[in-house]
Formats: sequence, structure tokens, C-alpha cells
Amino acid sequence: MFANTHKKISEKAQQEITKIQEEVAKIQKEEQKLKQETDRIYKDRVRTFEAAQANNRKEVTQTEHNNLIAVGYKGKNEISLHNPDGSLIRRLPAPMIEDYLTMYNHRLIYTNWLNKRLVCVDYYGASVFSVDMTSNMQRDGLSSGVCCDSDGSIYVAVYGHPPSNILHYSPDGKYIGCAIKGCGYPRGITFTSGGDLVVAAGESIKIYHRV
Repeated sequence: MFANTHKKISEKAQQEITKIQEEVAKIQKEEQKLKQETDRIYKDRVRTFEAAQANNRKEVTQTEHNNLIAVGYKGKNEISLHNPDGSLIRRLPAPMIEDYLTMYNHRLIYTNWLNKRLVCVDYYGASVFSVDMTSNMQRDGLSSGVCCDSDGSIYVAVYGHPPSNILHYSPDGKYIGCAIKGCGYPRGITFTSGGDLVVAAGESIKIYHRV
């Protein structure tokens, strides 16, 4: 009687073990399916991300520079580049960037008043040039506003006590000379569509015609 009962208990235990093994196998199979699905989703998202990055690179090279928006971050030493609708294209390093920034021909040009430098990087953050302006200005001069004319020449406002000047540089950062002497207290500068240079000088706006 006891032997027969033991046999029945052993058979029942074996059935339970088999059932558990089947459940474990089922769970392992589901885990494998989930892993495969996760891997597929990850790969699809990677492909989507890479395609988006490729489209961004294509867009930057094919879009006119004046349709893009650049935002400088002085505290982060970086620039964010945006499409006309405000969507972000990329962020790029911009060492020593401060308050003034301009764009021309897929280049970003900015000044640093403390270090008296004129800096240029491309749309991917690669350095094009970094010019020490110290020898081109008076000792206490501070570089401020910057802009480019239609041929890419660079103009930099230098705030002095007095005089304040507008300096002229070539598109590759070579110093050409002083374009305007004694222009008040220049900050922001820009060119009009007609080629006139507009200078925000303290409490006045000055317009200089090309001669």
C-alpha cells in the first residue's frame, strides 16, 4: 500500500516537473521573440536616425546660407544651426564665442572682445581661421559687431575710447585696413541690400555709403 502510494506521488511529481519545464520553455521562447523584435525596432530606428542625419547634411550643403538660422551660446561655447522653420539641424563647437555672430557661404564668423579675436568655423564646427586682432586696433579697443558684404569681405566694429573704428578683413581673415575711423560707439553692424554699411553706434544709427 505504501509502495503504491509512493509510485503515484512520484508520477504526479514528474508530471508537475514536466509541466514546469514546458512553461519555462514557453517563457524562453517568448523572451527570444521579444529580443528579436527589440533588435528589429532598434535597427530600424538606427537606420531612420542615419537617414535623417544624411538628409540634414544634404540640406546644409544645398540650402542658401541666408535661409538658415544660427544661434550662439556664449556660456556653452557652441552654436546651434536651424532650418528656417526653427527645427534644429545640429549643434557645433564655437570656442570663445561671445555676443556677435554672422554667416556667409557656409561659414560662421564671430568676435571675442576679451581676447581680441576674429574667429571662423564651418557648419560642422571645423576651424577655418582664428585671427589675433591686437595689432590691428588700439590698445584698449574691444571687438564687437561683425558682418560680411556681398563678396565675403569681413567688417568688424572696434569699440574704443576714442576713436572707434570699423576694420576690414578678407574672406580668409587677412587684415586689409581700417574702413571707417571715428564712428561713435559701434556695436551691431550690417549691410543693406544696396551695399550701405549700417552701424548701431550708441544712441544713434549711422549709415555709410560705399564710395
